Amino acid sequence: MPNYEDLKTLKVGFTASRRIGGAVQRNRCKRLMKSLIADVLSKNITLPFQCVIVAKPGILLTPYRKLKEEMLFCTKKMEKYIASFDTYTQKIA
Repeated sequence: MPNYEDLKTLKVGFTASRRIGGAVQRNRCKRLMKSLIADVLSKNITLPFQCVIVAKPGILLTPYRKLKEEMLFCTKKMEKYIASFDTYTQKIA
């Protein structure tokens, strides 16, 4: 979602359910997702937004390079969505 309240902040939330595994596996997933955010989102997103990243069971088996590619793909889709959302709200107002 676009973050209109604070135009300078990128807010990201993480969630890893028990389907991922025990506490050690869930914490590892969260560390992995935080690393992805540091590598991808902070450098490639220019628009302020709020995002929740949900860990799926295959995240621990997937190589980091593949996860990074997926995150870049999702980032590009997110930017297009936010840009279209902004133009849509401008047309309505």
